[in-house]
Amino acid sequence: EIQKAATPQVPENAIQSAYSSMNTIGVEELHDNLAKGFMTVIDVRSREEYEKYRVKTFPWQSVNIPFSEFSVWNRSGQLKKYKGFKLAIICS
Repeated sequence: EIQKAATPQVPENAIQSAYSSMNTIGVEELHDNLAKGFMTVIDVRSREEYEKYRVKTFPWQSVNIPFSEFSVWNRSGQLKKYKGFKLAIICS
C-alpha cells in the first residue's frame, strides 16, 4: 500500500492531452509565419545539429534549447519569455 501510494499516478490521457493543442505545419506555412513575425522557432536538437541544419531566421526568431536542457530552462523560468508567442518546435 505504501509503495503504491508513493508512486506517481499519471492519468491515461495525460500524454495524449499534452499534444492536443499541437499542429503539424509545412515549410511554406512556417516560412509565411516567420516572414510575418507571427512565430518563434524553438529547435530542440543538439547544438551541433542546430549549427549545421538550423532554420535561417532573424536571430530573435529562433532559439536552440537542446532537449537535454529543456527541463532546466523550464524550471529556471527561462521559457516564460516565449509564452506569448506562437511556437514552432523543431526536433529532427
